[in-house]
Amino acid sequence: MPDLLLELLSEEIPARMQKRAREDLHRLMEAELKAAGLEWRVARAFSTPRRLALAAFGLPAETAAQTEERKGPRVDAPEAAIEGFLRSTGLTLDELEVRPDDRGAVYFAVKRKPGRATAEALQEIVPRVIQSFPWPKSMRWGSGTLRWVRPLRSIICLFGEKGAAQVVPVEVENVPYGRTTYGHRVHAPGPIEVSGPEDYVEKLARAFVVLDQDARRKYLTDQIAAKLASSGLEMLPDEALTEEVTGLVEWPNPLIGRVDPEFQELPPEVLQTSMREHQKYFSLRKPGEEKISGFVAAANLRPQDGGAKMLAGYERVLRARLSDARFFWENDLATPLDSRLDRLNHIVFHARLGAQGDRVARLRALAGELGEAFGADPEIVDRAALLAKADLVSDMVGEFPELQGRMGRRYAEAAGEDPQVAEAIEEHYRPVGAQDRTPASAAAAAVAVADRLDLLVCFWTIDEKPTGSKDPFGLRRAAVGILRIMMENARRADLEELAERHYFLAERARQHVEQSERGAEGAVRRNLSVRVLDRLYEGDEAAAMTAADLDRDKSLGVLARGWKEKSLALSHDLMGFFTDRLTALMRDEMGFRHDVVSAVLNQGSARDPALAMIQARMLTEFLLQSESQNLLAAYKRAANILRAEERKESVDFSRHPDPALYQHPAEKALHEAANIVEAQTQLALKGEDFQGALMAMTRLREPLDDFFRDVTVNSDDPALRRNRLRLLSRLRALMLEAADFDALEG
Repeated sequence: MPDLLLELLSEEIPARMQKRAREDLHRLMEAELKAAGLEWRVARAFSTPRRLALAAFGLPAETAAQTEERKGPRVDAPEAAIEGFLRSTGLTLDELEVRPDDRGAVYFAVKRKPGRATAEALQEIVPRVIQSFPWPKSMRWGSGTLRWVRPLRSIICLFGEKGAAQVVPVEVENVPYGRTTYGHRVHAPGPIEVSGPEDYVEKLARAFVVLDQDARRKYLTDQIAAKLASSGLEMLPDEALTEEVTGLVEWPNPLIGRVDPEFQELPPEVLQTSMREHQKYFSLRKPGEEKISGFVAAANLRPQDGGAKMLAGYERVLRARLSDARFFWENDLATPLDSRLDRLNHIVFHARLGAQGDRVARLRALAGELGEAFGADPEIVDRAALLAKADLVSDMVGEFPELQGRMGRRYAEAAGEDPQVAEAIEEHYRPVGAQDRTPASAAAAAVAVADRLDLLVCFWTIDEKPTGSKDPFGLRRAAVGILRIMMENARRADLEELAERHYFLAERARQHVEQSERGAEGAVRRNLSVRVLDRLYEGDEAAAMTAADLDRDKSLGVLARGWKEKSLALSHDLMGFFTDRLTALMRDEMGFRHDVVSAVLNQGSARDPALAMIQARMLTEFLLQSESQNLLAAYKRAANILRAEERKESVDFSRHPDPALYQHPAEKALHEAANIVEAQTQLALKGEDFQGALMAMTRLREPLDDFFRDVTVNSDDPALRRNRLRLLSRLRALMLEAADFDALEG
C-alpha cells in the first residue's frame, strides 16, 4: 500500500512548541484523512529545529465510494413538505427513491459519491492543515497572508509505493513544493532529493540531521554520559532542559566546560538556574558535593578543533552572566529580609485585593491558627509567615522568579534567622507539582496551607473561580496541595471553619481597595467597613453591628449581615470544590473504592482531609469482615423499607419509637441493642475512634435479623406499623452518624 511523506521546512521552530506541533500535525492530518474516507495503518510525526514532518504508512491509493441516504416525507405528504425536502437535498422528484415504511411509502434521497485518488484528496487536505495550524504564536512574512511559526520555506508531499512516490502538488501561497529538502546548515547545506519516508530519514542522517526526536535525545544523553565517564563529574538531572535542548539541535555535540572558581561559591540553585535559563547549559558537580563546578553545552555541529574555540566562547559569555548573578546575590545580602517588608506594600497581589503586604498580614493570621492546629511553634510560624514573601522584592527573584522561596531561605540563613524559619520560607511553596514532596515540618505545613487557602478564599470572594479547563490562578493546584499536605502528614484542621472566618479578612482587603478608589469620600466608609469586618473575624457579631450603626445611612448594617451570610455560603461552596479534588485523590491516587470514598465524604469529612483518609482506611478494613457484610445487608433492607413507606405516605418517621407499643420480644431486643450501641457509638465518635464505632454497630446485626424474621413491619394496626418504622428510622440515623451506608455497595 502507498505511503505518505509530508515535510514542512521553515526557519527555526522554538523548542517549547515542537512537541505540541507534532501532536497537532498528527491529529489534524488523521482527522482530515478520515473525513475523506482514508485511514493509515501507522503514522509518526517528527520535528527538528527547522522542520515538522509526518510519515504515514499503509494508506489506500484511492478513497472508497460513499453512499449517503436521507429519509424524507411520505409520498402523500403536503406538497410544501416535499418541495422543502427537494430544496434541501438539491435533487428532483424523479431522483428520489420510494421505499415502504411503517407509515406507508416514504421518499428517500440517495447520493452516491464515487471514490477518488488519494493524491487528489491530499491536494486539498494538506493546504487546509497548513492554513489552520494552531501555533501558539505565528507570524506573516513578505507580502503573503499565510501565518506560520517562522517563515515557511518549502513543502514536501510525496505519496506512492516505496521508491516510486510521486510529488503531490500542494499549493500554499508562494511556498515552493517538490521533493527537495536540506540537511544540516553547516555540514550539509546543499539540496537533497528524497523519494519517500525511509529514503528521507536515511538521507537526512547522512546530512547530519537526526530526524527522530527520541533518537536525538538518546544520542545527546549518550554522548554526555560518554564524555563525563572520565571527567570525575556528574550532571544534575534536568528533564525539562533535556527536552528543550533536543529541540534546539539537529546533530548534538556536547562540550564540557568549567565554571570559574570565583563563581562556584554562589548558591548552586543560582548557578544552575542562570546557566539553564540564559545559556541552556547542564550543570555539573563532583559526586557528593553541592557546589557546581562545570557545565555541558550542546553544540549543533562538530568543530574541527574539538570545540576549544567554542568552549572559550561559551565560558566567556557564562562569566558575564554569572557576574550579573553574583551582583544580585551580594546586593540582596546587603538588605535583610525583614527590611524588605515595606516594599511588599507596593507590589500588587490582585487589583481587587490589594498589595502583597496586605496578604502577608492575612497569612500571619491564618498560619497562626493552622500552626496551633498542627502543633507547631507559634513564634516560628509567625516569623516564617512574616518573611515568606519578602524575597519577591529581591533582585535575584526579580531576575529568576522560579527561585522564590529558595532564595528566601538563603537570605534568611545569611541573616541568622532560626533554621526552622528559613526552612519554612522555602518549604511553604511545596508541593510544586504532583511528584513534588510536601513540607515536612509542622511550621512549614502551616504556612504552606495558609498560603494556598488564602489564595482560594480571596479569589472565591471576588468570584474568580476556575471554569471548565481554565484556571489562570492555579486554584485547583492550590486545593490539591492543601489536601496532600494535610493527608500525607496527618495534619488536622477544619478547613470549612477556617475558610468561613478567613472570608472576613479577604472581604476586608476588597473593601479597602474599593473604598480607596473613591478617595476622601470613601475613607470614612472604608474605616467603618474594616472595623465591622475585624469584629466579624473575631466572632463578635454584637460589636460588629454596633460599629455598623455608626454609618450615617445605616446601609452598613445590611452589608454586615450579608457578609455573615456570604461567609457561610462561600465556605460551603469552597468545601464542594475541595470535595471534588479529594474524591479524585482518594480514588485515583490512593486506590480507595469509589463507594467507600462517597460514604466518608458524604458525611462532610472533606473539611478535615486527614480524618477523611483515616476513616476511609478503617471503613475499608471493616468491609472486609463477614460481620460487616451481614450488617450492611440488614441496613439496606431497613433503609429500603423506610424509603418506600416515606415515599408512599410523605411522612417522616424520625421521631423516637414508643417502647410501650412493643409487642414482640424481637422489638424490645432491637430497641435495647440500639440503646447500648448508640451510647458506645457516640463515645467512640467523640474520641474519633471510628473503628470502635463501626465495630459497635456490628452488635445490631443479630437483633436486626431476628426483627425482620419475627416481626411484621407493615402491621394492620397503624400505631404498631408507625412505631416499628420509627424504630428502623432510629437505627438508620444511628448508623449514618459513622458513614453514609446508603452509598456503600453490598
